[in-house]
Amino acid sequence: MPWRACSRRRTSPELATPLDRIVTAAADIVLYLVQQLVDEPADVRVEESDGDDGVLHLRLYVAEGDRGQVIGRGGRMVQALRTIARAAGARDERRVMLEIADTP
Repeated sequence: MPWRACSRRRTSPELATPLDRIVTAAADIVLYLVQQLVDEPADVRVEESDGDDGVLHLRLYVAEGDRGQVIGRGGRMVQALRTIARAAGARDERRVMLEIADTP
């Protein structure tokens, strides 16, 4: 049974990203954690793509004003998010790379 970190998805549809867009547990947990950190959780989204080398690339989009909260002092917060994403990817035996993307 796949692990789901977010039971809040069922109770708060305004914070939810459609499940057909989120495939992996790594993307799901990053989405949940970042939504809890920022002031504008509705603007948070995670895009997944598979790299040629078998690496799962996660692109994290947040509101411009929330970027500092996600990066954290000295980059500690984003480093912790990357560590959690890698650990979640290890459950699926996948390598995960997380990057904060500019909002299009």
